[in-house]
Amino acid sequence: MPQTGSYRVSFVRERRHKLHERVVAVLASRVVPPPRLAWLAGDRDVFAAWLAALGGAVEEAGPLGEILLQADQQSVANNLSGAAVLPRMAGTRTKPLGGP
Repeated sequence: MPQTGSYRVSFVRERRHKLHERVVAVLASRVVPPPRLAWLAGDRDVFAAWLAALGGAVEEAGPLGEILLQADQQSVANNLSGAAVLPRMAGTRTKPLGGP
């Protein structure tokens, strides 16, 4: 896919929990080219798992849901433990949970 622009990552302090699970279906068509969407839709089981994963229903997404669940758990564990921030996110700041 050709790079035609840029993107920015920002963190909102008063974020709405799980909003990303609701908005991803809207954005998917902007990120996944139509031929790839057609390929996904060509297999009903794969397409159903992909849609379930996009909607945050990882328990209905089969093996894809398991992969996403494990990745999410690892991400949360890294965030809560204060693990190093990935290089692409080097400009972000973390705030420890708890304590003064």
